[in-house]
This record gives sequence, C-alpha cells and structure tokens, in this order.
Amino acid sequence: MPSEIYHSRANLAFYEGEWEQSESAEQQDLDEARRTGSLDTVEGRLDFLAAIRAVRGNLAKAEVLVQEALELSCIEEDTRLSFQLGHRTLLALIYANTSRAADAHEQLERCREIIGNAENWRGLVGLVAQPEVVVAAAEGKCEEAGTQFERAVQIFQRYRVPFEQAEACILGGGR
Repeated sequence: MPSEIYHSRANLAFYEGEWEQSESAEQQDLDEARRTGSLDTVEGRLDFLAAIRAVRGNLAKAEVLVQEALELSCIEEDTRLSFQLGHRTLLALIYANTSRAADAHEQLERCREIIGNAENWRGLVGLVAQPEVVVAAAEGKCEEAGTQFERAVQIFQRYRVPFEQAEACILGGGR
C-alpha cells in the first residue's frame, strides 16, 4: 500500500482520537520510508510518530523519535529551518512535561534565533509560543504563561489555523 495512504490513515485516525490505530499506521509508513531511503519522508514520519506517542503519554519514546527527526533536519541546516522549528517546539513540550525546563529553554532559544532572522514565519511563530506557555506554567510564571498564551492564540487567529489555536487552548489550560 502506498505510504501516502498510510499517512492519510494515520492523520485521520489521529484527529479522530484513534491513537493506537494512528501509531500503527504511522509506524508502518516510517518503516517503509526507512527501507526506501527517503530521508525527507523519514523525518516527517518520525516527527508525527513522536507527536502521536507524546499524546499517548509515551514521552521517552517520543523524545527519541523527535531527536532523530531534528538530527535529519540539521543535515542541511539553513534550508530546513521550518522543520527544525516544529521538531524543537515538540522537544520543548516534552522537556517541559518531564520537568526539564533547562532543556526546554535551550530548544526555545534556538527557535527564537530562527524566527528572529527577519524572515516572515507567519503562523509558525505561534508554534514557538505554545511551549513557551507550558514552560512558563511549569516554572510557576503564570503571568508570562498567560501572555504567551494570548500571543499564540492571536497568531493562530490571524493566520486562520483553527487546529493550532485549539491545541494552544488545550496547552494553555483552556484559558
């Protein structure tokens, strides 16, 4: 079965809350991508599989997968910055949820460097604000968490990305 079909099934199952089915389909697709040697596809599948595992509460396995995805995105460092943003924000969320604020800050600092390079990153800037909310809240910095939450929601509203806005609301505790 073509990998696009697996990935479509994995995405659909994920958004329907069928995470076990989503994980299975995405794992099959990752295995196929590894066999065919498609590094771009491997990177994308690693990141999505990491997100699935994080949602399912398996943060240790999610961390390993997203670190591998990040390594692949750094091979051509300046050409895959948008992918690095996605991987680093997921890592920051994982670190924040495993009481590793210093590691989360390290990832967020690199994200800030990337989005501060004068390029218009549009809605991707909101992805960086999401883990900023979680890290600030984990450190007991409620005012800063609230400010970052409002920033993320405003960015997602401006660029009309409702799923990202909904995720920000979940991460922000439904503020």
